[in-house]
Amino acid sequence: MAPHLDGARIWEAQTYYERPLDEIAALFDTVYVSLYKGLQGVRGAVLAADPETLAEAAVWRQRLGGAIRDAWPLALAALVGLDDQPARMPAFRDHAIAIARAINADGAALAWPDPPQTPLFHVHLPAPQAAVERAGAEMVAERGMYVFGRTRSSPDPTRCSFELSVGDNAMEFTPDEVVGLVHELLRRAAAA
Repeated sequence: MAPHLDGARIWEAQTYYERPLDEIAALFDTVYVSLYKGLQGVRGAVLAADPETLAEAAVWRQRLGGAIRDAWPLALAALVGLDDQPARMPAFRDHAIAIARAINADGAALAWPDPPQTPLFHVHLPAPQAAVERAGAEMVAERGMYVFGRTRSSPDPTRCSFELSVGDNAMEFTPDEVVGLVHELLRRAAAA
């Protein structure tokens, strides 16, 4: 069996491995790379492999409805990101570590892993998922402020979590400002 790398967040993960991307990818026969996560493209992905595997994958992409006509505009957005985003990943990771440290020092929520290994980590909240989602929707409606994309449930119905991905937008906020947003989210959730 040939090893495959789901490299959807390879740009972010490279900051932890501290190895060149080609060295990481060389361990695998095929590599999937997202064009929208770390590169901030619109959507889409690229599969890197030998020509025979790519030819077979193209057949299955067509059969499964994945062949998008005129996909170049989607790729162009990712190419713009490819010019500058990978070089910024270490700064994003450092900021993620600072934000997670501030969240954990405050104690109202838990950032995990501690410390983050990439510019992405989870924030675990002592509040029910539905209440946090309502609180988040209020913040969006009132302030245009998205604190999270979506929440995740927990086996404990009084808790939930969300993923915090540090990129360009998050760099505009200090760690203390993020802690303040978490507090606001929890206050609103408690009142919901």
